[in-house]
Amino acid sequence: MSLSNTFLENIIRLSKEEIIPYSSFSNKKSLLDLDGFGIIIDKSIKPYSIVLSDLEYLLATINAKYKYDFNNIEQIKEYLNKVTKGELSRDEVIEHRTTTKDKESKSFSGLKINCIKNITIKLNNKNEILKPMNGSCLFVFYKESLTIDVNVTLVGVENPQVLWYIKRYAHLFDNSKEYLFILVKDQNNYFYEWIKTIKNDYIHFGDFDISGVSIFVNEVLPKLHNKINSSFLIPENIQLAFKKKGSREIFNRQEKFLNSLNVCTDKKIISLLELIKNEKKGLEQEFFGLNR
Repeated sequence: MSLSNTFLENIIRLSKEEIIPYSSFSNKKSLLDLDGFGIIIDKSIKPYSIVLSDLEYLLATINAKYKYDFNNIEQIKEYLNKVTKGELSRDEVIEHRTTTKDKESKSFSGLKINCIKNITIKLNNKNEILKPMNGSCLFVFYKESLTIDVNVTLVGVENPQVLWYIKRYAHLFDNSKEYLFILVKDQNNYFYEWIKTIKNDYIHFGDFDISGVSIFVNEVLPKLHNKINSSFLIPENIQLAFKKKGSREIFNRQEKFLNSLNVCTDKKIISLLELIKNEKKGLEQEFFGLNR
């Protein structure tokens, strides 16, 4: 798999601190794969836009995932210039992209975490203070050891955008408690390996639609058998939020998956599903971070 010349040209534009429309990227799959790995899909306003958060992180991800060997923007420019002028043969293009090992890299296998106020974590058996990060997060490599106090509530987040700007959602959580926010949906499954090692309470903070509930019920919940308590976050003003910003398009796209949730017995989730069905709408979690 490779990135198109246009995709690489957009990366050059991002390096100049340009904000690029989501529509400028034709390869949405690659864009979504890179979301949170140096670039951010800003969904706070429509139309969505793409911004650069960490160029070094982005280039390292591209090299690991797509087998390029770019150390800086100038090398991308040089590569595109040679391709445009026909100075690189097909074999040379392939050679340029395979300077790293041709196997799936685990360079970015690990945990992405954030917080809304300072908390103590234990990293490699050493106490560290995790501070809130705005527009970024802490990446914990899979070979490193991460443990947290049993009184810290673990909050699983589906969307990278929400994790990067988690302080926008602080009003949804009890200020007297400590929370560790962690990305659930990612390019690797290390989250599910790590979560088996802890016994903290777990809150799932996902989208308020059929897909969001399904991820919790069918993917996450079965792996939380050793948790003291687990729940799906449902804000108190969820009904008003549905009427104000709920999307029928989301519901219509996901309605066919409703039957997969018939086995759910959680009363709060059943109540949320009834709201979704009655309103025939879905609501993205980003709504609760707007104007915060």
